[in-house]
Amino acid sequence: MKRILMCIVVGLLVFMSSIGWSAETLLRTGYQQDSPPRYFVDGGKDKGVCIDLINALNEKLAKQNIRIEPTGTYSLARINAMMEKNELNLFVGLMKSPARERDFVFSSVPVFGVRGQFAKLASDSFEYTGEMSVRGKRVCVLRGAAINQLITKMPDIRFVEAATIHECLLKLREREVDLAFYHDLGLGWDIKDGGFTGQIVLANKPFEADSQYIMFTKQVPQDVRAAIANALLDLNREGTIDKILKAYK
Repeated sequence: MKRILMCIVVGLLVFMSSIGWSAETLLRTGYQQDSPPRYFVDGGKDKGVCIDLINALNEKLAKQNIRIEPTGTYSLARINAMMEKNELNLFVGLMKSPARERDFVFSSVPVFGVRGQFAKLASDSFEYTGEMSVRGKRVCVLRGAAINQLITKMPDIRFVEAATIHECLLKLREREVDLAFYHDLGLGWDIKDGGFTGQIVLANKPFEADSQYIMFTKQVPQDVRAAIANALLDLNREGTIDKILKAYK
């Protein structure tokens, strides 16, 4: 009897496979706390560049029975810890760093590009012209942000860390620091949305463009990563990613 049941089960699996059926691949991810415009809450709803991107990816990946499933909102430190324990499979929207590349695998295709940039008081004549122009300056940076590596080796900068870019801009407005540094997407959003318009502006000469990627645990199969890379390429060719970015600028 057991042998007959086993044959039936195997037969069903073979039949389902022959008609294109396969089990769904579920990839767990998390949203990052206090990281607008990538991830934020507005009117009780989760919004942001990366959330819109996840939704767009899911539409593309549905044909291959792959789905990215959010499990909650966490600090970036918690997200890293959860990925180390394989409680999350991926995270959307991070720059590469040596430590991250040691522990995880990054998508072969970037999700979007950003530029490192300084923000200053509108009344400040400062313009970035190279390392000498920031010597002796008090610069607020987001704690743990990979983009900080663009300026951490510059001599004689006095760094002040903050938990959010909004906190950095508050410190700047109160003249507790001279400048704030982050990527143009985040700074531009927080200046506009945080009520700093007319008080704080972006300095000239942003750094060269750098990319944000999807970070995977090493357990995510290569064919799944390849399917996501192809979906990203499609979204880029169709202009979907540009549309998402423009909605938050």
